[in-house]
This record gives sequence, structure tokens and C-alpha cells, in this order.
Amino acid sequence: MADPGWYPDVYWPGALRYWSGTSWTDHVVVRTPQRPAPVSFTQAIRICFGKFVTWRGRAGLAEYWWWYLFAALCWLPFIAASLAVFILSVRPDGSVAPGAWFAMVPIVLAYALLLLPTISVSIRRLHDTDRSGAWELLELVPYGNIVLVVFHVLGGTPGPNQYGPVPGHEA
Repeated sequence: MADPGWYPDVYWPGALRYWSGTSWTDHVVVRTPQRPAPVSFTQAIRICFGKFVTWRGRAGLAEYWWWYLFAALCWLPFIAASLAVFILSVRPDGSVAPGAWFAMVPIVLAYALLLLPTISVSIRRLHDTDRSGAWELLELVPYGNIVLVVFHVLGGTPGPNQYGPVPGHEA
């Protein structure tokens, strides 16, 4: 016979029932799924580039916000440099020197490189809050991004949902 203690309940998945050593008792405890430790900055970058066209699954808060910090850190230097080049190429008469528009090339390249991973992590973040990725289309509506920020800030579903297991518990 088994020692007294808590064991998985065969009739109630996810619950524990106490075994007295001779019989099962009426004492039942429901286990709540534990979220894994949040991902680090470098892990989030690796995950987002690795899943840059993965529209399925879930992304936790840390993965989402670390990615957005990384994207901002990538975009800001390009924007600052391009803006400086563009400003310096304005002539005293107000015209712009030919070729000044090439200062926009680094911004466009950075945007193109980060666009798909950004959309992907945003959709997976919506999935974590048990919402469809179609909500991402709010980006196309004026002030729709405010609604998305609220959705992205909300905590995820504590256990598995229709979009998969808790981030970090994937098989």
C-alpha cells in the first residue's frame, strides 16, 4: 500500500486527493498551473526571430515587452541618423539636396527586418489573453492601438486556452 499523502485524483484531472494510508478521503485540492519564469531580454529576441512568422501559440508579457524594447533600440539610432542626414542636406534656400531621400533607406530596412516578428509576437500576445489575432487589425483604425496596448498589458490566461499551453510549458 502507498504511504499517506496527496496523489493525483483519477476522477478529477488537475486535482489532488488525500490518501490516508488505508482509504481515500474527501479532502481535495485543485492544483493551479504555475507560470514559468519570465524570459530574459536575449531569450525574447531569440524566440521572436525564431518564430517570426509563427501566428500560433502564446507569448507572455516579458517576451512581448522585451521584444518591443529591442525593436525600439534598433529603430531609434536609424531614425536619429537618418533625420540628421536629412536635416544636414537641406539647403539655405529650403530645397533638399538630391539623394537626401537615401537617408530613409536604413529606416526602411530596419522596419522591414522587424515588421514580421513584431506582428507575430503581438498576435501571440493576444492569444495569451485568449483573444483572436484578428484584433491586431485595430492597428489600421485610428486610436485602435490604444485598445491593443490595453490588451497587451493584461495578464494572460492562467492555464491552457484555445491557443495552446501557458508560454514556457510547450511540449
